[in-house]
Amino acid sequence: MHPVLVIVILASGLLVLAVVCVASHRQKSVGGPLRLLGAHGTATTLIDPEGTVMVRGELWRARSPQLLAPHTSIRVVGTEAHLLMVERSPETAATRS
Repeated sequence: MHPVLVIVILASGLLVLAVVCVASHRQKSVGGPLRLLGAHGTATTLIDPEGTVMVRGELWRARSPQLLAPHTSIRVVGTEAHLLMVERSPETAATRS
């Protein structure tokens, strides 16, 4: 086999591998939002009624019936597709009263 052909085949294989790795890194982890029920996190934006939260190192879209300021501790109470239903974490609510 010609050396240039071998190099082209190897380079193509490495490119495909790199694309697959980058694509899988950007996907949400397996198990999806259901595995997050009861998990605690932090609001990263104003939630009124929707915003974003950080839960277990991942950013998620979230909805809450309460107005939640950025940096508020939250708890995941439900899911709807890839949207988390959240509420103020009980620990945060206790310190506010």
